[in-house]
This record gives sequence, structure tokens and C-alpha cells, in this order.
Amino acid sequence: MAEAIYEIVGSGKIWVYEHGGEESPAYSTAEAAFEAAVNAATVALRDGLDLTIRLSRAANPGDCHSAVSVEEIAPEARPSVNG
Repeated sequence: MAEAIYEIVGSGKIWVYEHGGEESPAYSTAEAAFEAAVNAATVALRDGLDLTIRLSRAANPGDCHSAVSVEEIAPEARPSVNG
């Protein structure tokens, strides 16, 4: 099955999400970028795709393109997929 991947990257007051080779507008907090990515991901969810949302912190402050891959969503914080 196809998978839609949304990766949130940034640091400080510069956060974006990337999906399908495209980058979102900048957000001032990780939370705002996460909420925007979740909103955008609803289309993939409706289309029945597997879905991954990952948040990565930048290795160098202010450089959101030098991100390290660190999964930030704790298992207990992930939403339930049960009906």
C-alpha cells in the first residue's frame, strides 16, 4: 500500500512540514507545523493511504534543512485508530 509521509523539521521559530518533495510555509512553533501537517494529512487518510508524521529537530539552529531524524511522538500520545 502507498504511504504518505509528512516530516516536520525546524528549530527555534522556523518550522515547516515536507511532503512529496514540497515544503509548507514556515510556522513559528513545532506545534503549529504539526497541526498543519495533520490537517494536510487528512486527505491521505481519506484516500486510505498508510500515514507517517515525523518531527525532526534541526542539527543547526535556524537551518531546518539539516534535520536529524528523531521520532518525537511517544507511543502513548499517538491517536488510536480504533473506530
